[in-house]
Amino acid sequence: MGLLSNGEPLNHSETKKYAEHVRRHGIKQFIHIYNHNKHRIDRCFKWGDEIEYVIVRFDHKNKR
Repeated sequence: MGLLSNGEPLNHSETKKYAEHVRRHGIKQFIHIYNHNKHRIDRCFKWGDEIEYVIVRFDHKNKR
């Protein structure tokens, strides 16, 4: 785990600047984890195996 620090969340327009970087590195990380574990037969993934997700609700009327 990296260094934790206080900070402010980015707004949508600030987040868009980093979307491609996050997408590319997320794909690279997924491929690395997949290749490292593709022959794993001893056990299934469990809590703590770096499962992360985000729940988002999109407001179609106000487009945000």
